[in-house]
Amino acid sequence: MLGFKSERTFRVWDWCVSHSQLLLRSARNQNDPDDSNLDLVFAGVFYMELPNIIRGVEIVQPLPGDDAGRVQAPDGGQYYVLVTEKRRFIVGAVSLQIMENKLAFLESSLDCGPAK
Repeated sequence: MLGFKSERTFRVWDWCVSHSQLLLRSARNQNDPDDSNLDLVFAGVFYMELPNIIRGVEIVQPLPGDDAGRVQAPDGGQYYVLVTEKRRFIVGAVSLQIMENKLAFLESSLDCGPAK
């Protein structure tokens, strides 16, 4: 996921406490049937420090000190650095998945429902 870059605007769209999942979404234009949502789905979230709205984002390698003073990453966890408007924000998670979809405005791509 390093090197991912988008000029789109993302928002904190959903948070699933029970599964420690975070969804940042750049919502599609509902009037354009060819447009897609662009979702950044973090799983195993143990830390987050980011604004509600992110205008343009690049995911880059953490620099020494990016994790200073923050909780230690659990086994398998890492820090993802999101650069936007010349500022660095951090999400600590086990994984990050980037996906496009055509879900409706209020539909989430998080898997937080009861076990089936």
